[in-house]
Amino acid sequence: MAFWKDLVKKFRGEESPASEYGNQPETVTAPAALSAAPAAKSPVPPIVDPAAVYRKIRIQALSTPPESEAKGDEPPFYGAVVDIASEQGCTTMVCRYPQEVDLYTKRGDIMMGVQKNAPSVQEAAALFWKVAAHFAANMTMMKDEDYQLPRPNRHRVFLLAREGICRVEIDPSAPYESGSMEQTLLYAYYHLFRCIAKRRGTGADVPEEETAPREEAPREGSSREKEESQG
Repeated sequence: MAFWKDLVKKFRGEESPASEYGNQPETVTAPAALSAAPAAKSPVPPIVDPAAVYRKIRIQALSTPPESEAKGDEPPFYGAVVDIASEQGCTTMVCRYPQEVDLYTKRGDIMMGVQKNAPSVQEAAALFWKVAAHFAANMTMMKDEDYQLPRPNRHRVFLLAREGICRVEIDPSAPYESGSMEQTLLYAYYHLFRCIAKRRGTGADVPEEETAPREEAPREGSSREKEESQG
């Protein structure tokens, strides 16, 4: 009787315990091909370190070659990297002659693609390149590999030429002589920096107005040069 009871339970689909005959319950394994596929996991975007991206962009800017062959009437510099450091961090302005200018900050802010229909930016960029060309003869190519960021409240200007890179160290609080290379460069890139920042609607890292020189345009030479020419 026990045998038939077990058989009836099997037909009914009821689980049959191990019988006294030693028959164990049958285990059915689904074919591997018919097993449910695991749910696809959504890709997790990698965590991007803003400081690492900033360093990479800055290195690329410093190592970018000129886009075309040398021409007789080209300016002495085809690119520039201007590092403006403060207590809060560092902002880097990457310039490509004649009017391409991008801003990057170490904390990850990016202001790129200056609009071509921004007359103020175009004029400020033209002034910056005019100043750089004016003082090109006073600059020397770098002989070291020091491309580090400046310490807080200091600036560094790297000017890219076909022959190499010129580096100008600038202290914005120093009493530079009126019309000197440092003061005139300082005014030129501050002016360009403010024009771009205003176009992009940010003011957090824009230098205060009183820190920039008050000259409206670069002078043709320093007062010392004028005195020597008059003598």
